[in-house]
Amino acid sequence: MEKLWEDFAPFADKQFLDEIETNLKSRFWEMYLGCSFLYNNFKLELPNTKGGPDLKINYKNTKLWIEAVTPQKGEGNDKLEKPPNMLVVNVPQDKMILRIQNSIDEKKRNYLGWIDKNVVRENEPFILAINGSELIFGRTEREMPLILRAISQFGNQYLTFSKEDFEIIGQGFHFEESVTKSSGTVINKNIIENKDYNFISAFLYSCVDPLNRPEKMGDDYILIHNPLAKNTLPIGFLKLGREFYREEHKLKNNDYRIAKVK
Repeated sequence: MEKLWEDFAPFADKQFLDEIETNLKSRFWEMYLGCSFLYNNFKLELPNTKGGPDLKINYKNTKLWIEAVTPQKGEGNDKLEKPPNMLVVNVPQDKMILRIQNSIDEKKRNYLGWIDKNVVRENEPFILAINGSELIFGRTEREMPLILRAISQFGNQYLTFSKEDFEIIGQGFHFEESVTKSSGTVINKNIIENKDYNFISAFLYSCVDPLNRPEKMGDDYILIHNPLAKNTLPIGFLKLGREFYREEHKLKNNDYRIAKVK
């Protein structure tokens, strides 16, 4: 933690130290992000005194903006509740997706405000970095990453078995266009097919927190390129964790994790 702060301090805003005491996970996420880019030879710039996204990077003669957000457990009937100990429960996928969707929409409103104030320009790439450490079951390993399911039409995984010997002969994912709130409101979750979100160049996801960090910084990252982005980023521009992108209408991925590279 001390080393991270020593390296990130020049790029932190004035409220950082005050807020990290009451908002530890969110502010740690911002610092972790900044250092992971810094350690991979990206050029961080000083924070904008007029407000704006959390991180500003000088990237190929333009500004690359990164906004960090840590979805909370929520309120009311859609709140994520920690189950009693030793009780087997269904993973509340829809509630987790709703919390991620809510955070994305909140940051969309912020982004439009930054555009209006000329803090961010429409031709500058923008990464939305989402941290799922506050989401119950957010760390559960899945064949389909939670963040990808939350912003696309991918649903539950299915397996097809042979009638003769019950061996697996096929697998895939169910189509899931929306999730439904407890009130009955239907939320379309297919953000990466929605032009209203084309200002997002890529989504970056992790569940890292001060007590749960990978051996190699960034091994925890899941980067998803937005296929409709108006300001795209090159495939492989950040060789950390896992990277997902669409090519010829197919979902492809690169795995840069240390265990996979060895």
